[in-house]
Amino acid sequence: MYGLLGYGIPVEVFPVGESGVIKKMHLNRWISKYKAREKTPLHTGAVFRGIDLPTHSDVLTGTGKPIRQHLGNVYLRDLVGLFMEEFISMKMEAVEKVHSLIKARLGRFLYQCSDGWWWELSEANALEKVRTTFLTARTRQGRETRRSAVTSTVTTESMDISLFLPQGKRPRYDTSCCWNQGA
Repeated sequence: MYGLLGYGIPVEVFPVGESGVIKKMHLNRWISKYKAREKTPLHTGAVFRGIDLPTHSDVLTGTGKPIRQHLGNVYLRDLVGLFMEEFISMKMEAVEKVHSLIKARLGRFLYQCSDGWWWELSEANALEKVRTTFLTARTRQGRETRRSAVTSTVTTESMDISLFLPQGKRPRYDTSCCWNQGA
């Protein structure tokens, strides 16, 4: 198992444990997911529209590193960076343009349900996702601008001298004149 980690294979999802016992958690989750899929058309009579695995063109909603690093979300942030100037002047036109570029690439805007299936967002919610991405990018851009302005105005007079002292050693102060005067 340790040798597999060296090749980048995640052993926690590997179907066999170190003792040779077959792990069934992921298999059972997959089986229950597909059983729920098969039962849905029987009860409602509708066609099941859940998505098992998003493509690289899809934009995912949610939080966390895997969502942020998904290729569709990275592409969305790149587009937002390209159209930021247009967003500042004409907000809704820029949002619709980015949305249509993702749709032209056959991308979908997806959210994940608790049962593990991905579902497509409505048009209004997809536009809201793009608008929120623009607002987040604008906030980050403003924060970076303020940080760079603050760091460029720092002068040597305002710097703390303790930054240049050796770490772990504090200067000794002569306290003989201050503490024991009344004694």
